[in-house]
Amino acid sequence: MLVTVYVNGKEAGNGTTNIRNDHVNKIFKVNGNFGFRIPIRLKGARVHTITASVTLDDGIPIQLEDTLEVDLRYPLGDVEVVTPSRIAGWAVDPNNPDEPTEVQVYIDQNFFCKATTNITRKDINSLYVVEGTHGFDIPVRVEGGKIHTIVCLQLNNNYNKKKLTTLRCL
Repeated sequence: MLVTVYVNGKEAGNGTTNIRNDHVNKIFKVNGNFGFRIPIRLKGARVHTITASVTLDDGIPIQLEDTLEVDLRYPLGDVEVVTPSRIAGWAVDPNNPDEPTEVQVYIDQNFFCKATTNITRKDINSLYVVEGTHGFDIPVRVEGGKIHTIVCLQLNNNYNKKKLTTLRCL
């Protein structure tokens, strides 16, 4: 079956059902590859509406009932590593998804530094269908034996801030 994906009412990609989906097989009491994975690219800091249709053998498309809304008005990212000597993670600005992004670090409510994402993250590039350097690994130095609060912020071009995380480390 041909599946067509639409973003904000415009065709964004298509492909065939070629992945086993046990949930679909159970609901419809069938056995086959009725799942699909179609990479699409969402650009622009806004709420995007994603829909899909399936074209059966008769050539008539049937609109699938589910609609997905994805809010890209704010930056995307995560802090994955925090130690007394480094902070590492990733960040993507949906306004400029292929460009490096600025990350700001605060330690114990004091500005520590700002850095630009400069590490290629194939996992993030593949997941969000983007290119470029979206990883960061920032050396820090905090006093051992004390609890420290570390806040990482990401600022996109619309000046929307996203707190990537607030962490406490010893």
